[in-house]
Amino acid sequence: MGSDELQNEADIAENEWQEFRHENAEPIHVEELFRLDLKNLPEDIVIRILDDYFPDTSIWREVEFLVCEIEEHLYTKYWEHKFSAYAFAEAMERAVRRLSNEGHPISDPARDDDDVHIFVRWKLTLPLETPHDKLAESIKSAFDLVWSRADSILENSDSVLILGKDKGPALDRLKRIATKLEDIGYFTYIIKEQPDRLGESVIQKVMRFALSSKFVIVEVRASSEGPVVA
Repeated sequence: MGSDELQNEADIAENEWQEFRHENAEPIHVEELFRLDLKNLPEDIVIRILDDYFPDTSIWREVEFLVCEIEEHLYTKYWEHKFSAYAFAEAMERAVRRLSNEGHPISDPARDDDDVHIFVRWKLTLPLETPHDKLAESIKSAFDLVWSRADSILENSDSVLILGKDKGPALDRLKRIATKLEDIGYFTYIIKEQPDRLGESVIQKVMRFALSSKFVIVEVRASSEGPVVA
């Protein structure tokens, strides 16, 4: 093949992506995605998919991977779930962290609140050579997985009560344990940081949070060797 033919093929390939370089490039349907040569997707191109019964998704390339940013829009004015839209959005973020910790290729949960609109986003990362049908299937599965896990988190408490001495360095240790758990998607309680109820004893307060938690962690500093978590 001569140099002119090679240049012509390169020009054709480049022209395929021109429409996506415009600042106001229109989103495409899934069917159109199937016609694109994603293995040769330039790294400066972002493809947005907007289609019926398919998650709003933006796709771009990072070296040998396709990054798919999935977005869910929760409209609080017409939200009908038994839990509030704000609670569900928070649960979706926690679901992404939990699923990522379990080994699923999703990451980077983020959330924007704009008056009555809540936008939750996360990333699905797949190999560049992923076939089109597998790519579309994976995006839908990632959306369904996060949604169902968020629902489960709210229906079946994924809260953790952390007990132990709660003054000075001991409280700092409890907070470090809480941070580790929050990083993998759990919601944590430290008794000292929770508001008191009129007439409620400390024991009653502990029992109230323990009964609503999935499990309880007790930090015990037994010796100079470090904390023991039971």
